[in-house]
Formats: sequence, structure tokens, C-alpha cells
Amino acid sequence: MLNITSNIYRLVADRLRDAVGEAEFFSGTIAVATDVDYTLRATLLIYRRTVSDVSGSWRAISDVVPVWWEFHSTTNEGEQLNDFDFTELRRELID
Repeated sequence: MLNITSNIYRLVADRLRDAVGEAEFFSGTIAVATDVDYTLRATLLIYRRTVSDVSGSWRAISDVVPVWWEFHSTTNEGEQLNDFDFTELRRELID
């Protein structure tokens, strides 16, 4: 079984954040290629809150609720079981 490291969670979260943009809903696929190919397919509700400071204000992610998701890891030997936990990804996404 492949261990999903904190670095992989960060990479997936960064790609997902880019794909989501300012939206409050996401349905699609995120791919991260390292020595293992990782693919997240998901339908997510994105909740936001307004954050302000001296530089301005923006809509930060306050919660992510998965409607459906699957996470695959593939090596040269084919698809591998992994220990992906959506709660860990959610922690990386919340601002």
C-alpha cells in the first residue's frame, strides 16, 4: 500500500485550489505526476468566508464537503492501493 505523504496532499491541494479558482463548486479531475501518478476525481462543495487585511479582501476557503470522490495511484506496475484520507486533503485546502 502506498503512503500518501504530506507533500502529495499539498501538491493535490495546490492543483485543486487552482482548478477551483473562486468557485463554490467543483466537479472534475486533478492529476499530479511524480514517481507515481496520482488522480483525484471529485465533486465538491466549496464554502468560503470573506477575509480582509490592509492589502484588500478575498474569499478564503472555509470548508470543503465532498459529494463524491475517488483517489487513484498508478505506478509502472499498475494501480496501487493507497492510504489517502480526504480529511487530510481538506486540512490542506482550508485557509
